[in-house]
This record gives sequence, C-alpha cells and structure tokens, in this order.
Amino acid sequence: MRRQVLQQLAIVFVAGVVVCGVAACGGTAEEATEAAIEAEAGGDVNVDADAGTLTIRGEDGEEMAFTGGADGVELPEDFPSTIPIYPDAQAMQYATMGDTVQAGFQVDAPLNDVRDWYIEQLEDNDWEIQMNMAVADGSMISAELDGQSLSLILGEDDGETTIIVTLGES
Repeated sequence: MRRQVLQQLAIVFVAGVVVCGVAACGGTAEEATEAAIEAEAGGDVNVDADAGTLTIRGEDGEEMAFTGGADGVELPEDFPSTIPIYPDAQAMQYATMGDTVQAGFQVDAPLNDVRDWYIEQLEDNDWEIQMNMAVADGSMISAELDGQSLSLILGEDDGETTIIVTLGES
C-alpha cells in the first residue's frame, strides 16, 4: 500500500512539474495536459496553470492534488504540525493524496546543517529514526511516530538545499 501511495505521489509531482511548465502556454496547453493525464491515470483531471494547481479525482472518489510554482507556494492552514519546517525554507510545492502529504522546500543553507537540524528536531519530538543515510550531495531520513511515517530527501546544489518531505501512515 505504501509503495502504491509513493508511486501515485510521484505521478502527482511529475504532473505538477508539467503544470508549472505550461503556465505560460494558456488554456489549450491546460486542456492538452488534462487529456494526457486522464488518458494515463484515468479519472477527472483539472489543471489551472495560472494558480499552479493540478487535481486528479479517481473513479472511486479518491483525490490527489498538487500545488507548485517557481515563486513558491503558501502551505494550507491544515499543514500537519508534526512536520518540522527548516527555518527560512521556502515552500515550492505541496501535494496530497488521502491522508498522505508531500511538500518540497528550498533553503539557502548547507546540506549538513539542514540534515543535522532535522535529526535534532525529530529526536527532540520523539520520532524514532528508522534510517539516516548520507550520499554524495544528499541525504535520506525516515522516522516513525504514533503510526505515522515521515521521510525526508535532502539534496544540495551550489549551497542551496532542497527538502522533500512526505508524511503518511506507517
């Protein structure tokens, strides 16, 4: 189940990149994008390039929604408080599918500082760290707390760190 959720969020993320990319193309690009995604994923697709949103409603009523933009996005008021947000990080995208939330951030800070801050925040808030793996120019962290699973993917490019955080059920 978790793998399927992650695959569907990946589809939302890729589709969201398409939405952001066609923002300057107007209505016909939106319609073409909607038709292409509907053909691949099924369901009803609504693209609003001006707002940077993509919503997919499946035949069974399930919904996936994506918001993103080159200038950043505002997180919704109901953004889970259990997700720590690195100081001064700019939200760049936000996606939901059922109870699963994914958000992407950028911050002008070194990767090691960001990784260390997240480890400290998770430990201080009783998250049980399941994995903490550093790779060249990146890190992956996963943790669990009270039936929730949090995963972080961190990457650095020219001193700027990208943070992708996903929160769902364990």
